[in-house]
Amino acid sequence: MSAQPINYKALIPDFGVYSPYSPLIVAVEFEFNPEATAAYAAEYRQILLDDEFTPPHAPYLLMPSMKEVFLWRRETARGALPDYVAPATPVLQHYAPVLSYDGTWWSRNAITVPFRRWLNALVTMQRVPAYDFEPDRILVESGVYEQIHHGQLRIKEED
Repeated sequence: MSAQPINYKALIPDFGVYSPYSPLIVAVEFEFNPEATAAYAAEYRQILLDDEFTPPHAPYLLMPSMKEVFLWRRETARGALPDYVAPATPVLQHYAPVLSYDGTWWSRNAITVPFRRWLNALVTMQRVPAYDFEPDRILVESGVYEQIHHGQLRIKEED
């Protein structure tokens, strides 16, 4: 039995947020478990780091789930809980208000598209971060926003 070739596209995050000067600032990986907790997300991050599925050079890892948005700094210890946590509901309700976010399973696009729209609006300055919008606030408090505004989103190409 021959070894399977490495799918290098799998080593690219679901999408990345880049600074205006092109370096990757935020690797974005989605967690589709509807019951994901901060501890569960920390375990998933550990697997991603151990298997090098997340670019080690990305200063931040953002992991949106159906209920919460988790954010880690690169230097945060492996296995550690997220540095920042915010509810996902504001993003989901603002960018996909027609969907029901009751914790039931949806298609992949039902969660990825609202988050891409949210981050793209911040990156392209179509939206100014609002402190009372908790997902915006964690990007500002962490220093992410300062590095990504006027940057760009790059979406992983699907096979």
